[in-house]
Amino acid sequence: MGQRHQLFVIAKIRNRFRTLAVVHHQWLYEVGPLERCIRLTQIFQAESNRSAIEQELRAAREKDGGFWATKESQPFPCIATCLLVGSSFDPDKGYQRRVHLLAFNTTLDQIDNNDGITIIDISDPFNVNGLKPQSASAYLWRYLKHDEDDYNDEDDEWSDDSKIQESYVIPPDLEWRVQQFDSVDLISPETLRNWLNSTSEDNDGSWQEHRQLRASKQSLRDQAMDQLINTALNDPSYDLSALEEAQQLPGFAAHLRTKMLSLGQANELPSTPNLVHCFEMAFNGEQFIDLSPFSNMTTEQLVDVASKLLRSDTVKALNLSHLRQISEHDLMDILCIECHLETLYVMEMSQISLTCLTQLWSQNPALKDIYHTELFRLPLTEEYRYSDLMSMVQSPSITNIRNPVKNIMFVRVLVNGSMKELKLRKADGVTIDWQRSKLAGTGGKYDNSMFFSVFPINDTLLTPTKLINGLANFLHCASTDRTSCSYHDASPSGFTMAKSFASASSCIGDSSTTIGPLPGLLFRAASTAARVSTPLWPVPFPELKVGEFSIVIVNEHNPYSVDESPPDIFRIAVVSPKSAHRGEGYHVQSMETYLENLTNHSPGMKSQDVVDLLRYWKEQMGFVGSCRKEEIDELLLAAEKNLERARRDLDWGLPWDYVR
Repeated sequence: MGQRHQLFVIAKIRNRFRTLAVVHHQWLYEVGPLERCIRLTQIFQAESNRSAIEQELRAAREKDGGFWATKESQPFPCIATCLLVGSSFDPDKGYQRRVHLLAFNTTLDQIDNNDGITIIDISDPFNVNGLKPQSASAYLWRYLKHDEDDYNDEDDEWSDDSKIQESYVIPPDLEWRVQQFDSVDLISPETLRNWLNSTSEDNDGSWQEHRQLRASKQSLRDQAMDQLINTALNDPSYDLSALEEAQQLPGFAAHLRTKMLSLGQANELPSTPNLVHCFEMAFNGEQFIDLSPFSNMTTEQLVDVASKLLRSDTVKALNLSHLRQISEHDLMDILCIECHLETLYVMEMSQISLTCLTQLWSQNPALKDIYHTELFRLPLTEEYRYSDLMSMVQSPSITNIRNPVKNIMFVRVLVNGSMKELKLRKADGVTIDWQRSKLAGTGGKYDNSMFFSVFPINDTLLTPTKLINGLANFLHCASTDRTSCSYHDASPSGFTMAKSFASASSCIGDSSTTIGPLPGLLFRAASTAARVSTPLWPVPFPELKVGEFSIVIVNEHNPYSVDESPPDIFRIAVVSPKSAHRGEGYHVQSMETYLENLTNHSPGMKSQDVVDLLRYWKEQMGFVGSCRKEEIDELLLAAEKNLERARRDLDWGLPWDYVR
């Protein structure tokens, strides 16, 4: 069943192309692959994703030949996350589908396919190539022509793309997609043959050969600067005042930086007393400090260099990936100074634990993003046990104490004629009578008219800005796409919410091409609910502490809506417990009120940030209403009873201890 399509991400590893991630899409056909290919090329080329992707490409190029036959499922989890989100989610277009990651080294003879494949070549993240190995108009012509009875592949007189482009009239509603796709470079036939040729041998090349700066003929001026830099680096007695005078020359700092990167990539950087000072001069005024190529430096040198560079107000991002000589203690020393660092890359550094990341996150309120391999890997784990999820919700492997919003409670009500017949609305004609609804009576059993679910985000490093951007992604997608939040069960809504936060930017209103880690608990809960034979949602009713918050979203959904029908209704509220005693109720406030008071409970938030967030919410979320306190009190009481009944059902042996 389905129109099954697979998407492969490949890259040149030494002298042959290797597969790095594969996803199975059950329903991808016609113009769909073109749209997914465009979205994926945008994601893999996005500047915000480039550094993390480059670190996994470097890791791949350091693997030996035997690695590529291993059974490790997702050794490149950042690339796999980009593929998963890009192939199944686009909030700007209201698109969300469930897809399945396959083993990274899946081959063509191992897939179940009846509707083609798409291949993305990310060998150069600055220039990502996409394949179907033909133009968009040629692909559409061939695809649509297959539906005609008189079409025969062997007699295809239009095998030449140029003839198709001359003769095929593109339907008007597809023109913009064709133009977008045709702007993507196509993978060459040679690349495709190399990828398919399993007999190709790896050479002895290393990752450095793929990052070597392009050589060019040096001018006398450049040669003179090179000689000056070499002398400064290699002669311990060299007077650095001459180098400081040269720094006034136009382009000298850039040349010094290029020279040091070249030496670092070749492992030829000398360990001399002048090294740290040369680093300061090379990266002075830079926003992004990339120390990842300098793996031959000592721990003391790296700590010294990084600490001094971070004192500059201009530094916003620091890349320490692959520097396995840096311990957790060293990392804490580097970041103990007051700085303006917003992004930290520690990819492929297994010695840095999630506990250390939690501590760094809590102590550095300016940090907006941390890229760590394990943060990407955790949500993609293959084991899904109800008992494991329960313990992790209560004690997550990483906690975000800077974001007091611990979960999102989502209720979807199917609105059609039956609701009027059951008279579930109160006298005001708007509010739902939750105590008389099936939510209070079904106890989590299958009911296609209503469901309630708790989406945990307490293990996700979200800033308030990412929280609002993630909510905006979810609400835009859920209000546009009728399938993104199925009314049958909660798992599609959970997937939509998880991908919404994974593609949430740290900057207000930024493009959704930025991809971060999926919320681990939420994505695993959605995967669990989708895999077992019951629609119960595997997360209990939250036990909030005083000062912690939940966001409640009520969605009245008409799955049979057409263009002339009323759109879905969304209402939202922010709740927090009145006291430590669970039965004393909740404080209820609107999202606007919560944002106005954000500086009181979110460390690092500035007044102007709050003003900008509040303005963005009002401008973008005008279609979202607010819930009254009376409605929330009734809803949460009914929902808690619902989930308590569901937990009793679990004790009766429902199959939550399922493992893939």
